[in-house]
Amino acid sequence: MITRIRNLFKKRFIKDTIVLQFASVFSTGLSFIASVVFARTLGVEGYSAYALIFAFVGIVGIFMNIGTNQSALTLLSEAYAQKDRDKARNILTYYVQVTGTVLLVVGFSIILISPFLTKFFYGDSTIGQLARVIILVDIIKIFFGMYIIVLQVIRQIKILAVIENINKVFYVAVPVTLVLIGWGLKGIVFGHLIVASGFAVFAWISYSRLAKNDPILPSWSEIFSNMFKSRFSYYFRFGFMIAIDKNIVSLYSTLPIFILGLFSINDVAILKIAIAYAGLPLTLIGPVSRLLSVHLPITKSYSLSILKRDFVRSSVGSFLITSGLAVIFALMASILIPLVYGQEYILSVYLSFPLLVGSAITALGVGNGSAFRTLNLMRKSIYVNAVAVLTGAGVVYFFMKHYPITVSVYPVAAWVPVSTLIFYVYLLIYINLRIKEGRTYVNQ
Repeated sequence: MITRIRNLFKKRFIKDTIVLQFASVFSTGLSFIASVVFARTLGVEGYSAYALIFAFVGIVGIFMNIGTNQSALTLLSEAYAQKDRDKARNILTYYVQVTGTVLLVVGFSIILISPFLTKFFYGDSTIGQLARVIILVDIIKIFFGMYIIVLQVIRQIKILAVIENINKVFYVAVPVTLVLIGWGLKGIVFGHLIVASGFAVFAWISYSRLAKNDPILPSWSEIFSNMFKSRFSYYFRFGFMIAIDKNIVSLYSTLPIFILGLFSINDVAILKIAIAYAGLPLTLIGPVSRLLSVHLPITKSYSLSILKRDFVRSSVGSFLITSGLAVIFALMASILIPLVYGQEYILSVYLSFPLLVGSAITALGVGNGSAFRTLNLMRKSIYVNAVAVLTGAGVVYFFMKHYPITVSVYPVAAWVPVSTLIFYVYLLIYINLRIKEGRTYVNQ
């Protein structure tokens, strides 16, 4: 048993997962500190406005996401494994060209109308004015986003973890400092803008150095000179399918806050803290999901039995770890939440219990997205997710309109877990059927 455990920890996937898990715990800790400072400094009303700003950006942000991050990560992983420099250049050119065009055209259009939209939904144009800054931040992040994708593809996981945590430190330290010196909500959004601008420059310089030492990676000049010379229709179609799916999935987390703001703005802060607290047990499985995005596309050259083995192991392991943590956090909720955030957020304790159960079940789907992309089942994923979002949003809207948050939290808590179980069972059935049909390899 000891020998098996030692051999297990020698595997690169396990070692990379552990590195990213430590980084994820550190990053989550920083986010937790920031949320405490914001909640205590801004108060319930101000913290609710803060939650609505980012919920609003999350909703309108789906129009700026066409799947370039996910498609570039999947396709570049294959190209890099094949040592195909031309393909790597085309993929990175596609990322910069398409992402930049969409962010500039759609992003600035949304910036113009944001105050009018939030005035319509919440009767407050200030939320939209501040949301403009966060949308601008998303536009500036294009270069840092590409640099992170490349680090993940070339498996520089330790460097990736260090850089992401340094990035997180600044994203916490600068806004928190500005809030504490009296800038309020403006301190948060402009703090994000300052940090994003600095890391855009850092990413540009760092990638340039990385490309000089890696024969497969193209330079910035090669990427920009390749624009409009190649057709990226395949990459775009592949990425667009992923984008639709990812955008639908993102609605699971943003719609409850968005909908609640229509009926009870002050309850938004209570629900946000409960959701954030219930999400803490999921900290350790985030890195697993990230690594599976690279690992499963590589395993598609192996047998479906091996793919199934890795998929099930990661899912069950994540579920067991998260379930244990969920129990611990449930026992500590009545102490931690009022102690850390203050007595005015005591209601979040009771909301966190059903949400923690939901988090444990959700962990079972840690590899769902990667598996759907690897098996080329994006259309089915989109159909099921669309039905789940529309149905769930309707149920949540009904409950939030007619019942207090202590009741409407239950459909919120059940929304994602039910969808996760449906996807997980479907994937297992699909893979088993393909194995029985004699499809030894994924690419057959």
